[in-house]
This record gives sequence, C-alpha cells and structure tokens, in this order.
Amino acid sequence: MKHFLIFTFLLCSVMCAAQRKSRNLNDAPEVIQKPRTGHGIGVVASSTMGNGLAYRYWKNRFGYHMSFLPALSNDGGVVSWGNAFYYTIMDFQHNNKLILHAGMDYVYRKEERYYYGTGSRYSRWDSFNFGVGPGIETHSRYGSFTVYAGYGMYNRLSRDFGSDQRLLFLSGGISYFFEI
Repeated sequence: MKHFLIFTFLLCSVMCAAQRKSRNLNDAPEVIQKPRTGHGIGVVASSTMGNGLAYRYWKNRFGYHMSFLPALSNDGGVVSWGNAFYYTIMDFQHNNKLILHAGMDYVYRKEERYYYGTGSRYSRWDSFNFGVGPGIETHSRYGSFTVYAGYGMYNRLSRDFGSDQRLLFLSGGISYFFEI
C-alpha cells in the first residue's frame, strides 16, 4: 500500500509539472490594457477633497476631480461639494502612480438637537477645508483606486452660535473611479 501511494503521488506530480507552462522568471506578466480616455466616474471619501459621487478627468500628468454629496432628511442633512487637482510625480509599472494632490471641500450641515428644558432647535454650520499632500494610485482592469494623505486646514463657522473654529491637522481619503 505504501508503494502504491508513493507511485500515485509521483505520477500526479509529473502530470502537474508537465502541464505547467515554462516561463522565464524575469519576464513581466502579460497585462492587456485598453486605451485610457482619462474620464472617470466614481466615489470619493476625503476630509479635504469632497465626499460622494465624483467625476474625474486625468489624461497625462495633470488631473482634476469634482465631487458632490447631498444627504438631506426632515431632521437635517449634509451637503458636501469638493474638487481637487492632481499632479503625477512618478509613474511605476502597470500604470501605478505616485501623485501630489491639492483639494478644497465645502460642507454645509444642518441637524436638529434637543436641549433639556428648552426643547429642540436646529444647529447649522459651514466648513471650508483645504488640503495638500501625496497619494498613491493603483489601476485595476476596470478603474483606479487612490489613497491620499497630507496636511489640511479645517475652517468651521457656526451660523447659529457665531463661533469660528480653525484647525490644522492631518488629512486623508480614498477614491475609486471607473474608467468611462
């Protein structure tokens, strides 16, 4: 029985090895790429470049995107509008890129808050956010995924309380765009 198992294992190993295609290990894998139009539709989630659905044009070294998110209800809501500019610092294999981004985001928020003893009231504020920093973009067959990091300035103005807050802090975000 032991010899039968060894013989079966060797036979299966030889058959599997015979079906394997010989290839030089230094050869790059074959990648089929369609011509890029530079136009894309996708989603963005970022602290300084907008949130929501987005359109992007990025043909050569320079690119641009604008995003919009309306999320409204009876109790309040959020409207976010943003845009960003891109510059390709370095290209890597398979259309991966090291990029520099600069973006601006405007957010309007209105929410109903309940205060004990005085009842409920709406709280409204505007926020202007600016950010700059590096990012990495990687391409798949259908689109591109980008991760952003950087430094941002957040300016929040409350319409109801008259308070103004400014904050300098780290910024970041992600996006995915389908090529169209």
